[in-house]
Amino acid sequence: MKVLKFGGSSVGNVERIREVMDIIAASKEKNGRIAVVFSAFMGVTDSLITIGTTATTGGIGYVKALEELRERHLQVVNELIGVKGRSRVMARVMVEFRGLADIVHGVSLTGEVTARCMDSIMSYGERLSAYIICEALIQRGVDARFTDSRSLIIANGSYGAGLVDFEVTNRNIREHFLGNGQVNIITGFIASAPNGETITLGRGGSDYTASSIGAAREVS
Repeated sequence: MKVLKFGGSSVGNVERIREVMDIIAASKEKNGRIAVVFSAFMGVTDSLITIGTTATTGGIGYVKALEELRERHLQVVNELIGVKGRSRVMARVMVEFRGLADIVHGVSLTGEVTARCMDSIMSYGERLSAYIICEALIQRGVDARFTDSRSLIIANGSYGAGLVDFEVTNRNIREHFLGNGQVNIITGFIASAPNGETITLGRGGSDYTASSIGAAREVS
């Protein structure tokens, strides 16, 4: 199984996303089984960090930035997803942003953003990008499946710098891909802590995600 990984600059706009989709379709045709790890759209993680930090001031200055980020993702959906299915995908994106807004509102009330809370905020970038691209691939006719890496990768250590527990993670990945011939579109950068909470693998963590998946498959 081939593991592909695309960073934020590769999915910086709709034109680049379409190019990435071409690569995925060609790789599926050539290699058969592939998994694809995605970072957030270009600049989104930085925007999420800024939103979380701004919210600690207790004002509503973060609200406009959050709305702009939501509109950016909805615009990508509007351009990539055809009329059939568009309203469903937009509804899912809106639900994700409502969850994000609730977290950030909590930060504004407390005036504090912990490392654990910031990991939760930052996780939305990958959760949104991978989901939207997966749905676009499905509309294109690719047998794709959205896979939240938090169901596969378990990490210990500090929030913001999780360290993969390879014993548990390798087992999860092997079980997930057993008999799974779909194109798995996987969120990079994020994992689950042993207590089930979201933890990130540090900046550039999508590479860590892809390497972890590839390594697990090598020992399967």
